[in-house]
Amino acid sequence: MLTRGLSLRDIEDAFKDESGRLLLSKTAVLELGEQLWADYQTFARRDLSEYEIVYLFVDGIAERLWSGGKREPVLAAWGYTIEGRRILLHLLAGSKQDARTVTAFFEDVKMRGLDDPLLITSGGGGPGIVKAIEVCFPRAARQRCLAHRMGNLASKVPEEAWPEFKARVQQLIKHRAVQLCVSLTPAS
Repeated sequence: MLTRGLSLRDIEDAFKDESGRLLLSKTAVLELGEQLWADYQTFARRDLSEYEIVYLFVDGIAERLWSGGKREPVLAAWGYTIEGRRILLHLLAGSKQDARTVTAFFEDVKMRGLDDPLLITSGGGGPGIVKAIEVCFPRAARQRCLAHRMGNLASKVPEEAWPEFKARVQQLIKHRAVQLCVSLTPAS
């Protein structure tokens, strides 16, 4: 909770019963807050070289960073190993998706041992994220998230034409995915 921007008072409020009575002592709340912060620092500094990431997904998400607050941007990176295991690699709260911020975000994970993945997908097609991917991971193939792309297309195509249009786009995506897999597969 602290890592998401909650104060000690917010933690106290989370541990009250129906009558409003605090279920933890003030000392326990303080210790919990300190432990959560230490856990987050460990997460944010951990060595990433143990993971063989072949696919990286990067997206900005909107989260409430404190109780009752408005949603704010959080940049998140998930890696997928060759075995298909999903790993949360990095978070940056309050982030913009400009090239400078995203480049620093990527440089942090690279300094902690992340190698270039084969493929990087970004949630949005914003120029800042695209530029940062090109600078930080020049050997990786890049694509825009297909769910985001389909959502954008759906908002522009008339509703009655959408089913046929969607089927055609999905066929093109399948064809492109096969081409990409073939191009990324090492020769025997």
